[in-house]
Amino acid sequence: MAKICAFMFSVWLLLLIEQSTSVVKIEVNDDCSSYEQRLAHLEERIEQMERTTPSTKVIAQVRLSRDLNVALNSRVLYDIEVSNIGRAFDMERGEFTAPVNGTYFVFLQACVISNVWMSLSIMKNDAEIGRLLVGDVDYHTCSSHSLVAELASGDKVWVAKVGGTASLSEAHAWNTFTVVLNH
Repeated sequence: MAKICAFMFSVWLLLLIEQSTSVVKIEVNDDCSSYEQRLAHLEERIEQMERTTPSTKVIAQVRLSRDLNVALNSRVLYDIEVSNIGRAFDMERGEFTAPVNGTYFVFLQACVISNVWMSLSIMKNDAEIGRLLVGDVDYHTCSSHSLVAELASGDKVWVAKVGGTASLSEAHAWNTFTVVLNH
């Protein structure tokens, strides 16, 4: 009798499990279509946000490939785009335009031959925010200047020659200008 009861219990348990599984399958199948619809809707929203939200990764680095004579009070027009993530640097105008509000790191390096000097300004919307002086009597030399600036979207930053008789020289090092968004 105990064997028959155990057998009957096993059959009953298998039937119960089979019924539960089919109920679960029906519930999962019914819910899948609504989940697929929600997923498709979320994917559309993500794509729309990616299209309309500006990139917050901003890195612009430019340099010279040759010696460059820059007129007094003129912009330095770099000719090699090393990096322009965020497309914020305009090579033709020689200027960086902040795509988003934020704190930016700005770095400038300038090199000249011996026995001459040059003074360069880092400009923000026609106001000087940094200055670099480079030159030496006996040696070819490079100088650098770095700063942190709070920029609003649309602010423009560039390098201008404000003094000296020298040309920028590529003889021993690179003349570079870099702007990076720190947030």
